[in-house]
Amino acid sequence: MLDLKASDPVGKLLSHPVLGPLCPYLLRQRFDPSYFDHEASIGEFALLCGQPASYFLSALETVLSLIEKGKKPVIPFSEDTGLIDFGRKHPDKPPFIVMAGGGYRDVSSLSEGYPFVDWLDKAGYDALLLVYSSGSKARYPMPFDDLARAVKLALGGGSSYYLAGCSAGGHLAGAFATEEFGAPHYGLPLPRALFLCFPVVTMGEKTHPGTREKLLGKNPDPALVRGLSIEKNVGPLFPPTYLWNFDGDPVVDPINSRMLDEALSKAHVRHVYHPFHGSHHGGSLGRDGAEGWFEEAVSFLKEIED
Repeated sequence: MLDLKASDPVGKLLSHPVLGPLCPYLLRQRFDPSYFDHEASIGEFALLCGQPASYFLSALETVLSLIEKGKKPVIPFSEDTGLIDFGRKHPDKPPFIVMAGGGYRDVSSLSEGYPFVDWLDKAGYDALLLVYSSGSKARYPMPFDDLARAVKLALGGGSSYYLAGCSAGGHLAGAFATEEFGAPHYGLPLPRALFLCFPVVTMGEKTHPGTREKLLGKNPDPALVRGLSIEKNVGPLFPPTYLWNFDGDPVVDPINSRMLDEALSKAHVRHVYHPFHGSHHGGSLGRDGAEGWFEEAVSFLKEIED
């Protein structure tokens, strides 16, 4: 049983005998022990990341419970990248792989990962959280290699999966759904559907500069700029997509989502694009001004499944 609560200091988690060594994966958001005030509470840190601590603590409890049952929910790929598998409670449906944003500088699991996992579970879907290569390790193709490995693990003996991503994680999800640089490049099936939340879409002029620089460097290869601009690589096989953003997003130019919407429409790809009014980038994953997007996305998904 988890002996941590929101009022406990972060230092108690870092020194936890079971969960502490897993913090490079579980507490990936800006993970660096020197970054934390060890006396600050877990709840304070979670709120700093834009979400209540309940999502994070629930995820920790699930991970600890699985470990106590002899399972290995955290699957390391490297010293700070890997896959967190919260168990398979809904084996009748394809699993989701969730990718938080962070501009390829980081992986913002507390703000955009754990809440997503929780909501998907309550909606009847299993979700795995990918902690992909970021920061100094973000250069293409490393995050894509991580996602390909995650898909192979998530599929097991199955053939269908879903991808969900926010911001830069949305770019990774969307680009992986293209034919040249995505899943087929790794001999994998395309995802069955996508949830893209306020994504970076283009690597061209209207990109988020920091995201492109982390992924492609300061002087990117023009072939990669085009190949990893999702809007330029949407074809008839692109998966059904639920897409949303804020029309006044101050971080990722809203034209990114509009470009993708236009490309999906031109290719006759089944999709929903919902621009919400507001000046947020994510808005705590929609809790501030985009309420209802998740329910709308699940309804869209159920239409596809039917």
